[in-house]
Amino acid sequence: EKYTKEKNSLLKHLSKKKIETREFFYPLDEMKIFSKFPNTINAKKFHRSGFYLPVDATLNKNKITYICNTINNFFNNK
Repeated sequence: EKYTKEKNSLLKHLSKKKIETREFFYPLDEMKIFSKFPNTINAKKFHRSGFYLPVDATLNKNKITYICNTINNFFNNK
C-alpha cells in the first residue's frame, strides 16, 4: 500500500537523522487475546500509516524545529 511504503521510508530517514519513532498501536482484532472483536478497519489503516514522533520533557523548540525540518526535507526531496 502507498502509505505503508512511504511511512517505512520516512521512518528509515528519521532514524538516520537520529530521530526516534515508534510504530502505532496494533488493532485489537490482530491480538490473539482480543481476536473475538469485530474487524477494526479504521484501526488497521492507522496502524499501517501512523507512527509516533518524539514526545518528552526535554523536547525544546530547537529539537521540534529539527524534527519538522527533517520531515519537510524528506517530502520536498522526493
